[in-house]
Amino acid sequence: MIITAKQIHEIAKNLPDYDYDDVGLRVQESDYGMTVGDKVDYQSKVWIDGEMTEDLIDGICCIGASEAARRTLSFGAYMGDVIVVLGSNRATNGEDDGELILRDAIVLDIIRL
Repeated sequence: MIITAKQIHEIAKNLPDYDYDDVGLRVQESDYGMTVGDKVDYQSKVWIDGEMTEDLIDGICCIGASEAARRTLSFGAYMGDVIVVLGSNRATNGEDDGELILRDAIVLDIIRL
């Protein structure tokens, strides 16, 4: 399934308030066995010029929910059937529009599309 920036915007606008400094939405092909409450130990990979490398980022990449709720982001679309809602009190901005890199993230919800 293709998930557009406009769809992410609508989902982000309707999220409940979570008790985390940062909340992110990660579009994935499946839940990969994740359940609500799990600590995420996955680290995203570095991309250079549209190519994935073997280098790891210090955290998991996602779309910042508060930024996505304020405006439709410019990223185009993602492929996936699941949106994992993640929370963290340790985040930095990524390089893409609205991207967050969450450290010590916790699964807050799993939205199956």
